[in-house]
Amino acid sequence: MAQGVATSGRLTLMSRRYLAPSRGSIVRSPGIQKLLMALADTAVIGLSFLIATGVAYEVRGYPMDAESYIATAVFTVLWLAILAVFGAYTSSQVRAGAMEYKRVINASFTTAGVISVICYLLSYEYPRMLFGAWMLAGMVLLTISRFIRRRIMQRLHRHNRFVTPLLIAGSSRHADEVAAVLNRENWLGYRVKGVITNDKVTSTKLGLPVLGAMDNLATI
Repeated sequence: MAQGVATSGRLTLMSRRYLAPSRGSIVRSPGIQKLLMALADTAVIGLSFLIATGVAYEVRGYPMDAESYIATAVFTVLWLAILAVFGAYTSSQVRAGAMEYKRVINASFTTAGVISVICYLLSYEYPRMLFGAWMLAGMVLLTISRFIRRRIMQRLHRHNRFVTPLLIAGSSRHADEVAAVLNRENWLGYRVKGVITNDKVTSTKLGLPVLGAMDNLATI
């Protein structure tokens, strides 16, 4: 079945999961994408902890014992879980830059608040300077990592890698207009594979193949 991406009164854009798989189709799998993003975030959070540890040690000379490392591991898992709850790994938000950054920042602030409450309720003393530096560095690096990932993906999209195939349903004229925009803005990562229209043509003026009529949309 088709998955709707955007609709209007005149045409519909659909991402087709059942089109013939192309190069990078496994990586485009939502589950694989979420796993890769979570692994990348784990590495970024770990790096931010190392940075915070260095800062805290230089300023206050905080020693880290086994209990502190265990607590850090638990807090890291909690941070990743809150990122997921805030939709940081939602496929529909991956290409929405401002929204993606906002979710990461909000999730990081929430993580700091939740960890503070947990430490208070359990009367657990986690080094405050280390904690503050870790949360700040983590929030900044998580945002930067997503900016870098977006730039890399845009470059790959321009070279026709990891693109999302689309079908356009509507009039052939409006389908050509949408296809022209997507072809021009190829960094978005969408490629039009065909058109579904009631117009009596076999292809549009741009050469997009007509795959069937609107009445047969569910069976195409």
